[in-house]
Amino acid sequence: MDVWLERLKRFLEIIRPKTYNIIARSLVIAGVTIVIESQINILQVALIYFCELLFGNSEILIDLFQGTTTPWLGLIIILIGVVYHFAITVGKDLVEALLQTKKAKPELELKLLNIDMEELQTPDIKLRGVITQLPDRESIPTLEAPSHYESIFNLPGVPGVNQGKRLHPDFFHHRADYLKVWGGAELLILRLKNSSSVLATGVSVEIKLSKKKGLSVDNTKGRVPYSPIREKPSLTDEVMKLNSQPVQFDITQDHTFNEYIFIWQPDSIQAGSQKSSDTFLFLKSSKAAHIEFTIFCDQFEAPKKIIYYITPPDKTRNIKLSELQSEDKEFDKLANECIMDGYFDREFERMRARFDHQEEEILP
Repeated sequence: MDVWLERLKRFLEIIRPKTYNIIARSLVIAGVTIVIESQINILQVALIYFCELLFGNSEILIDLFQGTTTPWLGLIIILIGVVYHFAITVGKDLVEALLQTKKAKPELELKLLNIDMEELQTPDIKLRGVITQLPDRESIPTLEAPSHYESIFNLPGVPGVNQGKRLHPDFFHHRADYLKVWGGAELLILRLKNSSSVLATGVSVEIKLSKKKGLSVDNTKGRVPYSPIREKPSLTDEVMKLNSQPVQFDITQDHTFNEYIFIWQPDSIQAGSQKSSDTFLFLKSSKAAHIEFTIFCDQFEAPKKIIYYITPPDKTRNIKLSELQSEDKEFDKLANECIMDGYFDREFERMRARFDHQEEEILP
């Protein structure tokens, strides 16, 4: 609406100085002439007189003007001229008053990006990858340490060759959980763009999904983890984890009994700029669902709602016990196929491109 008011204002500024008076006067004069002519036929008489004076008697012209012109056409033209004059003279002032009373508002556009930083072009979230069907947990064996992991001569306190290394007895279970969680899952990033010339303040986005069987949603800071490793972290690594700083999420949880609810608060967005969430939205679903985004802003009269529709992956794969017990290289290949249609291959190419660029950089 504001755009059209601005265009109308510019149009009025162009024609108002001179042209509008000429047009208004011409319309009124034409209308008055038609009204007078319809009553006394003065123009018809004059035209017939001059034609007969030049060419002689003209019966055809007399027959042509036998009908009487209606005065309503002239009155309508006069009315158009008066209305036009009023609209031009008063209209510009009205448009300027409307533009002043209508406070400029930011225009916020929400976009979703996947972990590959690809923007979703439609309101459809098509989950990639493969949903995995895993063997019963009771049938998954534990990992037994080979002899070279044992202490020398089985003496307590005497470390073996691989001292400090401890195997995960539940390593195969960890692999099963890894495929169960990440197979067919997606990580999403939220991005808000302010395409207006006004600062947007008090901006927040509410993300809401109805809880249902087969749907899992969470907020996370981590990207897709690599496959589980056979060895437990050393005691030093575990101690360092205890001393790590707490993680700050810019997308927070506010779940209810029936709904997943997340809140993202960018707060303010400068005119002509955009902000992206630092936190990922983990999304996994085996059934169709929808996700509702509500954008709040101090300058909005009412919140803006957007709905995205979730479509689960097309493929389902039964994971064999032998695949859980396979060598690391084979399992990594399996994980790459099940997670986002070859995510690790794409991530490897991105890392290689970054390394190649760093080698070519010449910095002070």
